[in-house]
Amino acid sequence: MGNVRIGKKWPRKTIFFQVSRKVRELDTSGNVQRSINVWQNNTSLRFVNAPAPNRIVFVFSVRSAATGRCSSHVGMRGGVQRIRCAPPFRVGGLMHEIGHAIGLYHEHQRRDRDRVVDVFRFSPAVDFAKKQPPWAMPVGPYDCASIMHYPRSRFQKVRMSRCATGSSRGPFTRTMGQRRAPSNGDLAAVRFLYK
Repeated sequence: MGNVRIGKKWPRKTIFFQVSRKVRELDTSGNVQRSINVWQNNTSLRFVNAPAPNRIVFVFSVRSAATGRCSSHVGMRGGVQRIRCAPPFRVGGLMHEIGHAIGLYHEHQRRDRDRVVDVFRFSPAVDFAKKQPPWAMPVGPYDCASIMHYPRSRFQKVRMSRCATGSSRGPFTRTMGQRRAPSNGDLAAVRFLYK
């Protein structure tokens, strides 16, 4: 259902954010705002587009442009916290990074993941390292349909019978690593974290 970072919540369920000028210029479809809206419309979190001492800033990253990978700190770091991204600013990828900023680790970083998946591609290793208490807590059953999970191709073996599919439609192998929307498990994990 989720893998949450304990102790790094945004106060009063409010996340202040800004979008850099460069990202505003390049994001002609408004995908940054669309991805924010998905989380705001489906959780109790409020996203406020305003400067604040603690805030997320969506910034253009040359490295993201070169690698095709966006990045975000997990949970509220304090101060200016960057979500680094580059065109084409896919809504699903942005929702994944916002999930990190909210406080969600990758689902496949749960301490109980070996019951469900065997990892054989550890690149980059930081994205696959198991997260342990007291910093992280798995919430509910392992959710292969989580927007915070990597795709099936990144795992050597998946045990279907142990893989909850959240709000997925169809066989989970097509939903593992999906970037359409947060799963029911993702939303439940946010409710748990911000209860």
